[in-house]
Amino acid sequence: FKALGGAYAVMRLVLEEAGKWLGRDVDIGEINDARVRQIASGMIFVCATDGNHGRSVAQGASLVGARSVIFVHAGVSRERVAAIARFGAEIVEVEGGYDHAVREVARVGAERGWKIVSNTSWLGYERVPGLVMQGYTV
Repeated sequence: FKALGGAYAVMRLVLEEAGKWLGRDVDIGEINDARVRQIASGMIFVCATDGNHGRSVAQGASLVGARSVIFVHAGVSRERVAAIARFGAEIVEVEGGYDHAVREVARVGAERGWKIVSNTSWLGYERVPGLVMQGYTV
């Protein structure tokens, strides 16, 4: 189920952003529309991962023509990192464990205006993890 959660959230966020720019609702049937892809190309998605979630976010970003930056901690295997990187993701290695990577994503993502796609929620950040969970049901 984790294979779809991050990618689903990325696509939903792209459609929402496109709707803001285009001034109307944009549905999934337009995900490959040139205008939607142009908007997506200016978006950067970021997350922390142990492997699967980051791979899904990276794949979703790749599918819509966006960029992804995936934070991995020291315990993530080289094989998992390579699988994420195959989708064109920029990999950022952080010291410490998963929780430290989540905090770094929150800090860096907010500083740079990137779209945080976490499967972990915190106070004031519940909506996007909800989208990820919806993607698990697909």
